This record gives sequence, C-alpha cells and structure tokens, in this order.
Amino acid sequence: MNKAMSLVVVPVALPARMAAVPAYEVAAHWPVAVNLLAGSLLGAWAGASWAVRMRSSALYKVLAALMVVMAAARVVTHSTTLGTLTLPLWAQVPCGVVAGFGIGGVAAIMGA
Repeated sequence: MNKAMSLVVVPVALPARMAAVPAYEVAAHWPVAVNLLAGSLLGAWAGASWAVRMRSSALYKVLAALMVVMAAARVVTHSTTLGTLTLPLWAQVPCGVVAGFGIGGVAAIMGA
C-alpha cells in the first residue's frame, strides 16, 4: 500500500501545484519537470521499498537524519543567497533524473 500511495502522490502533486504556479511558467520549463517527475517516480518506488524493509529503529534514525539535513538546508537558504546552477543541456537530463530520484526517495521514506 505504501508503494502505491507513493506512486500516486508524486504525479498528483503537479496538478496541485498548477493552481499556485501559472501553467505558462511550468510549460517554459517542461523538460525539467519531466526529468524530475521521471526520477521521482523511480525514487518513490525505491524509497517505499527501503522504508518497508528497514527495522523500526533504523527507520527512526534515517528520519531523524533527514530532518536535521532539511533543517540545515533551510537555515542555509534563508541566511545566504544561492546562485543559479547553469548546466549544459546534455547534463540537465541525468541531473534532473538523479535529483528527482532523491526527492522521491526522501518523500517516500518520510511517508509522503
């Protein structure tokens, strides 16, 4: 059930975000969205698989570490200005899929 929910959450998030972000802005970056979506579907499947196989104590440690990392990332992004990462087209696809995989995996492990 966890895997099925993870595979539903990721694709449903895109239409939900469309209410907040105009479609023309998303359409301008459709290759990025497709790459992230492809990777996040795979990551959600893998993350759910890992989460159901972990012992409870290991899962709690992973969740705690993820929360600390996310809190640190929020502090850094609120206290400094980050530049834009400009990648050549040939590098955007694999980087997008890898980033999406990480996003989907973390979301699934956290139960999203």
